[in-house]
Amino acid sequence: MLTHESYMARAIELAEQGKLCGNCAAYDISPKMVSCGGADAEGTFGYCKMHDFSCAAEKTCLTYAPGGPKK
Repeated sequence: MLTHESYMARAIELAEQGKLCGNCAAYDISPKMVSCGGADAEGTFGYCKMHDFSCAAEKTCLTYAPGGPKK
């Protein structure tokens, strides 16, 4: 299990590499998600299909997957 310090260090490293929620494969900003309120039309707020919650595009986490967002 990661300590808080090691988790934060890894998250900062991912963010510096540009690996953000807004370009993650799990980040859903599709019209269907916008219409139900899980995302906004600008893409600054989307739904994480991996963790089942809404999140801001500029955030990151350790489960980042390239290839997104889902539009």
